[in-house]
Amino acid sequence: MSKPPDPVSALSALGDTTRRNAYDYVCAQGRPVGRDEVAGALGVGRTLAAYHLDRLAKDGLLYVCDRTNNRIQVFKKDGTFVKELVVAAATRGGGSAWDVDLSHDTPQAWLYDADGENDHVWTLTRNDGQVVGKLGQSGRAPGEFRAIHNLAVDSKGNLYTTEVGQGKRAQKFTFKGVGAGG
Repeated sequence: MSKPPDPVSALSALGDTTRRNAYDYVCAQGRPVGRDEVAGALGVGRTLAAYHLDRLAKDGLLYVCDRTNNRIQVFKKDGTFVKELVVAAATRGGGSAWDVDLSHDTPQAWLYDADGENDHVWTLTRNDGQVVGKLGQSGRAPGEFRAIHNLAVDSKGNLYTTEVGQGKRAQKFTFKGVGAGG
């Protein structure tokens, strides 16, 4: 009798053995884990332990960034494709979906997308991908971005961003509640 296939391995983002092992390691820890720790645990270089483009929602849906195709793909844990959310479809170059995180509210109603090509953080409704907000523009001043690369939302809703290339900095945006539009 054959063993049933591992459902998560069906995800294209986890098809690479190193990426899959990194994903498994992070899931087993039950806490936030840094790239250096993952690299050490797997015995690989730091650049091979880059797993920051995926986010698992509380309801079990996995959000995977596809940078150069300007989309966030959504999968169930069994690997079933659910939908894709297109962000800034006309974007060329490095693409518009560099990193994604979920809002801190209980239903995780919003997604935040780091767009490193256009230098924005897009806010989207999680259910349909509708853009409801845009933060930042290209530049070096506070609130502006130069190749935003990563983002994260803490339990209070504060947004943290990091930039690569000429940006080389981190910024914090304090959550002050939901505006009239949301």
